[in-house]
Amino acid sequence: MRECFPARAQSHAAGALAILCGVLFALAASASAQNSAADANALLARGAQLIQSKPAEAVKLLQQALRLDPELPTLRYQLGIAFHAIGDEADAEAELREAVGRTPDSAAAHNYLGIVLFQMGEAKAALEEFRAAAKLAPKDPNAHFNLGEALARTGDGNGAVEELRVAAGLAPGDAGLARLVKVVETALAARESTLPESTIKVDVRQVLVPVVVTDREGHHVTGLTQADFRVFEDGVEQKITAFSLESSGLSQAVVPAKSEPAAATPAASSAARTSAASPQAPRRTYMILIDTLHASFNNFVSAREALVKLFQQEHSADSQYVVVALAAAPEMVLNVTSDPAAVLAVFQNKRFQKFFLDGQMGGMNAEMERFRRDLTETRYACDLAATDSVFKIKCAAGLSRAPQQSHQIAELDRTLTVGFLRQFRSLVAQLARARDRRTIVLISDGFQIEPGREALALVNAFFPPASHCLVPPDVYCPPNEMQSTSRMADEFEPILQLAAASDVTIDTIDSRGLYGQKAFDASNPGNPVTVDGAVGRVDRDAAAANGNTLAEIAEATGGTAFHDSNNLLGGLQRAFADGRDYYTIAYVSGNANLDGKFRAITVQVRDPKAVVNAKRGYWAAPAAQ
Repeated sequence: MRECFPARAQSHAAGALAILCGVLFALAASASAQNSAADANALLARGAQLIQSKPAEAVKLLQQALRLDPELPTLRYQLGIAFHAIGDEADAEAELREAVGRTPDSAAAHNYLGIVLFQMGEAKAALEEFRAAAKLAPKDPNAHFNLGEALARTGDGNGAVEELRVAAGLAPGDAGLARLVKVVETALAARESTLPESTIKVDVRQVLVPVVVTDREGHHVTGLTQADFRVFEDGVEQKITAFSLESSGLSQAVVPAKSEPAAATPAASSAARTSAASPQAPRRTYMILIDTLHASFNNFVSAREALVKLFQQEHSADSQYVVVALAAAPEMVLNVTSDPAAVLAVFQNKRFQKFFLDGQMGGMNAEMERFRRDLTETRYACDLAATDSVFKIKCAAGLSRAPQQSHQIAELDRTLTVGFLRQFRSLVAQLARARDRRTIVLISDGFQIEPGREALALVNAFFPPASHCLVPPDVYCPPNEMQSTSRMADEFEPILQLAAASDVTIDTIDSRGLYGQKAFDASNPGNPVTVDGAVGRVDRDAAAANGNTLAEIAEATGGTAFHDSNNLLGGLQRAFADGRDYYTIAYVSGNANLDGKFRAITVQVRDPKAVVNAKRGYWAAPAAQ
């Protein structure tokens, strides 16, 4: 190959060649740049499209676009939204600040930066971004709503109500916003009539508590009044400041308490509006969240059949639905729709099984089954080791493998659980932005948040510690290398905190149906007699722990845990009904110390036979900096 720039170019021909090569290089570079720009634009378009359905994938695509063309317009904005969607607020803030710096006249960029700052607890900084957004887009109701919420959070009740009035005027079809404005106006009027003007201060620490009341047969009790309720925080009775009833789709306006005015805005609401108000805005949203990571195929099929029956009966003019399959990453089965027939079609489609198979890829079920089989074979070999040298060798080899295998399973379990919980939190965060009644119906076989616990317990059950190991004395029984496991509180509890703070109710459906012992499962090959009792206890403990996690989620968020029943359809029907027949009570906490600690909530009704279901409490958010 001839060089474009030879070491010695002394002729005119050589000079001409050099010029020609330079032109060719320039053209090639230009073409390459054009190709890169086209690729970056395609990645941007695809990434922006996936932000709502697959935010983690959207982040990867947008980062690829950033490497190809860091100057691409709107790229930083879309990347900031994507980071926010996966719960990475720090990176979201960085990208959105870059977007604001590049396009200071973008109301959308200022608004979303405000949302991220608000989510991070920086209400004062968020306030400035919302002011800028409202100034740049004076006809956008979302900008005014967000500004109103930030003003309320920073103590400016009068400014808050003015912005909420503007937002309501720009979105006349949003009945929920209109009711909120009325409550705030009532609160301000009541305060002004009882306090000197110089000391007026609207308390924005209002706590909202959705409450479901049923009789002992599970039928909803309607027609109760505010006088029928009492609410306690950490055992101390609180004064109810507002009260409302939602009954089978027929809502009654919020009625502030006569004795004390309502506060301006929900205490722990970190949700800022991100979508335009609709003239026919739905009053309730149901997210059907199917846990495909921890499911067995038979239970998945049973849950699918129950969902088909549910949506054959579902008819609602003011509800919307979204269906998500959640494994280590979420898959959008069906994006938001108000058409129950569309949801039914998804569950009836044969391709729905693909979501189960995708969720099982690289999951724990297959690994645990292989692990159990190896432990069983090793235990049989050890029991026969005294009579056969071959079994003695197999016993020793299996004993040396067991601790390492349990450690590997624990690491896999931890990795999968972290991904699952983070995506779960991201989905809750997306629902938290709305103001309608939001219910997540989590369908799952249950799961543990203490990775490796079952694997360690199985090793100890099949092979008790070395001091009393049930093997011949001349076979070495190594001690277990994993002596303890730990609860993933840092990953799990933020989900409960966010849901409780945003009044997102999570009902859990245990898809295992009626519980049975694993020993009677046809797929179970049976355990060696010497350890059958110990292994059976591990199985029962693991099954209980899986269910306990589901129960904890429901209890913390005011939902109901449906378990130990083959009537999955009944559980789904109850979850949907609880989203339609409920009361909302509000109070301003008498404890003004915003220390971030958990505050226990107890709700009582006058009828001692009634069953009351409400969130167990909330975490008192620290004051905004």
